[in-house]
Amino acid sequence: MSVEDCTALGGRKSANKDVWMMHDWIVPGWECSWGVFAGECPELGGRTGGTAWDEPAPGSVGAQLTAAN
Repeated sequence: MSVEDCTALGGRKSANKDVWMMHDWIVPGWECSWGVFAGECPELGGRTGGTAWDEPAPGSVGAQLTAAN
């Protein structure tokens, strides 16, 4: 999203160079086979090095959910 698009929606962009995030796969029924603190979860369609705009991995829960809609 461009800075202009973000501003038009009332947001602001920042680099967040010193910010990090940790995933916690803790919801019952949605555990990750790669571990509780894995950065990606193959069951949800995560791909190592992928982006939020990539299609879910074939056979993943994410692909099944997408196909159901």
